[in-house]
Amino acid sequence: MADRARDLLSTSTDRYKRDCVFDALKTWGYDTSGLENADDLSARELRARRAAERDSRADASWAGEYAEEPPF
Repeated sequence: MADRARDLLSTSTDRYKRDCVFDALKTWGYDTSGLENADDLSARELRARRAAERDSRADASWAGEYAEEPPF
């Protein structure tokens, strides 16, 4: 199965498919560092940056809303 996944990486430019293959290979314990190209690396960095921004907005929306006692 891993060989088929590597074949897909060598031929596909579809971002979604490539991300799914990388996730699967990493889950199976394969080293994917030699299979990633510049587009893969930049997409991963963009996803990480967006996730960090989303998490910081979620943390900020909860700030100041904590109370010791329930509201009822």
